[in-house]
Amino acid sequence: MIIRSIKAENVLKYRLLDIVEVPASGVIGISGPNESGKSSIGEAICFALFGRTFSLASQDIGKIIRWGEERCSVWLRLAVKGKEYEIARFLDADGNHSARLTELGEASDPIARGVAGVSAALRDVLGYDFEEFIESFYLAQREITAPHPHSHAVKIMAGVAPLEACAEAIRDEIQRAEATLEDLASKVQDVDTQIAEVGLEPGHLEALERERRAIREREQERAAEIAGLRESSASYAERLGEWRSATGGRSTARLLRFVLLLLGLALGGGWGLLVFAPDSPAADLLKGWLNLGPQAGSLDLAIWLAVGSGAAFLLALLAWYRCSDLGAQIKRSLAGNEEFTIRLEELDELPADSLSLIGPFVDAEGGEGEAAVLSPPDGELRARLRERISQMAADADEVRGAVEQEITWLQAQAETLGRERDALDQSIEVERRRIEQANKLTGMRDGLAAQIDEHKHRIAVRRVAGDLLMRASRQSSHRFNHNLRGLVSHTLPLFTEGSYEHLQINDDLNVRVFSAEKRDFMELDEISSGTQRQIMLALRLALSQQLVDRVIRDHQFVFLDEPFAFFDDRRTRSALEVLPQLSDDVRQIWVVAQQFPQDVRFDQRIVCDRQRNSLEAKVI
Repeated sequence: MIIRSIKAENVLKYRLLDIVEVPASGVIGISGPNESGKSSIGEAICFALFGRTFSLASQDIGKIIRWGEERCSVWLRLAVKGKEYEIARFLDADGNHSARLTELGEASDPIARGVAGVSAALRDVLGYDFEEFIESFYLAQREITAPHPHSHAVKIMAGVAPLEACAEAIRDEIQRAEATLEDLASKVQDVDTQIAEVGLEPGHLEALERERRAIREREQERAAEIAGLRESSASYAERLGEWRSATGGRSTARLLRFVLLLLGLALGGGWGLLVFAPDSPAADLLKGWLNLGPQAGSLDLAIWLAVGSGAAFLLALLAWYRCSDLGAQIKRSLAGNEEFTIRLEELDELPADSLSLIGPFVDAEGGEGEAAVLSPPDGELRARLRERISQMAADADEVRGAVEQEITWLQAQAETLGRERDALDQSIEVERRRIEQANKLTGMRDGLAAQIDEHKHRIAVRRVAGDLLMRASRQSSHRFNHNLRGLVSHTLPLFTEGSYEHLQINDDLNVRVFSAEKRDFMELDEISSGTQRQIMLALRLALSQQLVDRVIRDHQFVFLDEPFAFFDDRRTRSALEVLPQLSDDVRQIWVVAQQFPQDVRFDQRIVCDRQRNSLEAKVI
């Protein structure tokens, strides 16, 4: 940045300050007695740039208004990297502060308006802010000392500030991540407590489902037993009627078969008597029984007896066939009872826990009364019933009543099983909800664990990054000190006329100077105050060069207020001759002193007068 002109109204001493046509390079000398307004020029420049000065903090900036005035203003034109800008600032006694930054030659609106906007935009344009400016390019009227090694300005010059900003951001991230880890660990503990409160038992749901399947199978068995008993009872009633009919028919057929056999035998015997002994007394007797005379023809009678005997035997054979058919039917009826008796026998094998059930009591009016204990049918009665059924001795009504009693018992069992199944369904639903809740909690815990792992990884990565940044910061500091020593070693012999050439500068910017005369490094308090100021001035200009090299990379001005306060004329003259030779980048050098040696030439000379409150200057 190179200053092209500055104009101020009612700033500090000056009612009007107007310095124009400032040379872009060379030394600008400002001289005058005490309280003549020399330092006011530097403070006006500083106020124009940053809205504050070295001697006035932001909250006291109102003191920059000239005594007795209500407002002040300043306009500063500067050149930066081939472009020209104008900064305008306005301040009144009420604390109203406004600013405007404009790129000259542009028809567009100002780059920025307002104090904050101009400050941010100017930081981008210049590459530095107030603190770096004060520690490098602006030497206020004070004792020249080494800058504080840990100041932000020095860190900017050393290139450490961005690294430290990153390191600080990383430390903040680590702290936030560690705080998040604590919060996540607390949440995990809460979730673990909730999981423990759920009290999930491994395998409990499977056990409940197995028990429900077993009850379902038993319900199906009871339903099948009930259907089978009803079917068997109905079939028994049908078979009982068929059996009884078949039994009666077989008895009749057996009697008929016996009678027909006797008849056939009798008729066959008579046929034999008439055929083989027709004249015997027995034959005559047979004829008498048949009311035939002795002279009756035996041949015709024998034929009829033979036909009758054959017919009787034929009918007896048919009766025998009928008996056989009815016997087979009776056997089938009895065999059909075997399945029935097996069903009844299977009822004896019901589990022991089914021997007593709680069922509804049905009163005489058909209403449901209080619950009563249902007892199973008597096993001995069931056994006798099976025997009677197997022998077709049980009446249909008797069987129907016994079967209904068994069915009532089985239905009561089925209802009890149904209640148990309903209770299990509820338990299973509750367990499933508990499992779902536990799974959700477990999923939450897994998610929290993943976040914990992620944050741990993030912390580990950032710690590595912080370590690398710290090493890079140390390396940058060492390189900065090395470069600074090189720059000072270049400028120091010029200021000290070759008396001192080498400095030692440690990490805290403590300075020791090598004395060629003593052949050793000396502390600053071992040398004269004038030499100390020469060394500090060389160090300050070296810091300025570092800032130019690292950040600005453009031509730059410096403002030195009373840098030669303890210099004699020889040192002052030597320093003024050396200043333009120190750097190709630091081209515009403003130097303030009460007076300069008469034979020193300046590129612009400004003389201040204690009696005058206005100053207008241009190249002379």
